[in-house]
This record gives sequence, structure tokens and C-alpha cells, in this order.
Amino acid sequence: MTEAGSHVAREPEKVYLSAVIKQMNDLFEGQLTDADLLNYAHHIRDKMLESETLATQAAANRKDQFGASPDFRTTMMDAVIAAYENHKTMSEQVMRKEVVQEGLAAILLDLVYQGFEKRRGRAGAV
Repeated sequence: MTEAGSHVAREPEKVYLSAVIKQMNDLFEGQLTDADLLNYAHHIRDKMLESETLATQAAANRKDQFGASPDFRTTMMDAVIAAYENHKTMSEQVMRKEVVQEGLAAILLDLVYQGFEKRRGRAGAV
């Protein structure tokens, strides 16, 4: 049994994330998993959230006005380019440097194992 109220709070989020995944699937081609699509959208979002210009515009405008700003599209494209370059740089380092492979493996050991524990519903999983 889950904690009180936890089921209700997660359902709207699940519905929202399912809608995002469907929209992403409609846009992108290739053998992409739900995790690929969602992580990409979240990464671009997180890069865009770094923009003080967008933060100011979001606070001062309705969503439709905010989305119509040329700064929104420019920041989105800058985030796409930065994500590509950053992931390429990190991937190349993992492929070329044993010390980076070992360090990433240690980090992922915890993250992946905890993820599977959480999926199985074990207590204490992060």
C-alpha cells in the first residue's frame, strides 16, 4: 500500500507525461524510447529555465504571449545546440577515457540499482 494521497498526486503527472510522450512520438522518427523522448524534452526545458530573460518574460506575460516571444524560440534553439554539444562532448569522453568510464559506471551503478528497487517498490528506495 502506498502513502496516503500519493496515488492521487501522481495520476495527473502520469497523464501529463503520457501526453508529452505522445506529442514527442508524433514529432520524432527513429527507434526512440519513452525515456529518450522525455529526457530530451526535460533537458531542453532545464536549459531554457537557465535563461533570466525567459524568466522575466514568463512572469510578465500570459503563456500565449510568452510563447510568441522571439526570445522563446531563440533560447529553445540555443538549448538544443547546447544539449547536442554537451552530450557529444560527454559521450566522447566516456568512449575515450577509461577513468571517465569507471567513474560514470560507479555513478550509474547506484542510480540504476536504486531505480530498479524503486520500480519493485522496495522501501527506502530513492
